[in-house]
Amino acid sequence: AVDADADLRLPPPGSVHLWLFDPDDADDAAILSRYETEVLSADERASVNADAPMTDGARAQVVRSRALMRCVLARYCGKDVPPNGLRFELGERGKPSLAGYVSPGSSDADVAPPPPLRFSLSHTNKLLALAVTSAPRNASNPRKASSVRFPFDACHEVGVDCEDERRRTSGSADRLAKRWLSADEHAFLESVEDDE
Repeated sequence: AVDADADLRLPPPGSVHLWLFDPDDADDAAILSRYETEVLSADERASVNADAPMTDGARAQVVRSRALMRCVLARYCGKDVPPNGLRFELGERGKPSLAGYVSPGSSDADVAPPPPLRFSLSHTNKLLALAVTSAPRNASNPRKASSVRFPFDACHEVGVDCEDERRRTSGSADRLAKRWLSADEHAFLESVEDDE
């Protein structure tokens, strides 16, 4: 249980907080509407309501996952930081990172710097997972060559993935690993002899 009035402390580098959320807990139309209007940013609301066709289930999944991410990360920034005040930027592969936040009563020009957190979000129809860790921004890695064997010597990035056991991928696991994992991670997986 987490005290709603307390700030969340970032885990130390090398440790991870894992947040799991059952989407059925927020399946009510009124809750989803509040998430959309009170938690999401104006840009996110616009993208959810864009012209691209989206089923009701897919739309609800997007709203829930973004709301979970915003609510949890806002708590790491401080109890007075509103979830819709978080500002994100996308990395070169499209992974979001926290760029800062706007406090209540401040303008969008007054973006406060974010805490040194790293996060990753994954979702399926039955589970939302958010992993959070901390690391200095632009940390250098003197032991880069050994980062696969000693993952916490790396720049403390974090990743989480959840899958539905019925989901079938269109390609091989090797092609997926090559596309989504770092070169070191892919090389490590190729060195494992047992496919299981």
